[in-house]
Amino acid sequence: MNIRKTGPILLLGIFAASLFSGCGKTISETGNTIVASETSAEIALPSETLAQDPVTSVEPKTFEEVYGNQLMGYLNHQYYFNGEPVSMWESNYYFMETFNVLGESAGYNGAPLTTYGFVDLAAEYPGEEFATYGDFLVRQAEETIQSKCILCMRAEAEGITLTDESYAQIDKLVEDYRNYVAQLNISLEDYLKISLGPDIDEASFKKIWEIDYLSNEYANHYCSN
Repeated sequence: MNIRKTGPILLLGIFAASLFSGCGKTISETGNTIVASETSAEIALPSETLAQDPVTSVEPKTFEEVYGNQLMGYLNHQYYFNGEPVSMWESNYYFMETFNVLGESAGYNGAPLTTYGFVDLAAEYPGEEFATYGDFLVRQAEETIQSKCILCMRAEAEGITLTDESYAQIDKLVEDYRNYVAQLNISLEDYLKISLGPDIDEASFKKIWEIDYLSNEYANHYCSN
């Protein structure tokens, strides 16, 4: 049985990517530690979805049993923004979200797949900008992390917070996921660890939604003003 859920994606418009060019920070990696350095920023569009559902049966699985061992090498890197560490579950979530979106497009661009049916990150990437699909994954995920940090930082600086209505919507969305995974006879907590990595739990999953809502709220505020 192949069960899949795709939620709504909040799109700000084509020009959103250039709103903050020249006034942000990008994230560069040294060894296993990634730090933010001054340069221009590219804003990734906010997402509210698990783009691909890898859990296809009610049988208990682990993250490695679903994805294989290749993907683990791209997770658990420590990022810093403005001197503060980015939560591991947050960076891992955006790596997984990017990986799942990459998988969604794999059928269209003919990307090579692993025996697990996911994009082979070690495979050569078409074009000259990236050597492998793994390099592309890292770039896209880091830009997303960077964008969320910038937007939330600016929201805080301008006193923009989530409304009670937004919190209520987030609670409902988390509950919708709980009801969805109940079809698989698995708890939401276990489902998240299987599909998004062992460091995420229900509380951090809810926090991710709050980050997406707040970053989108600030971007809308910026566009309106």
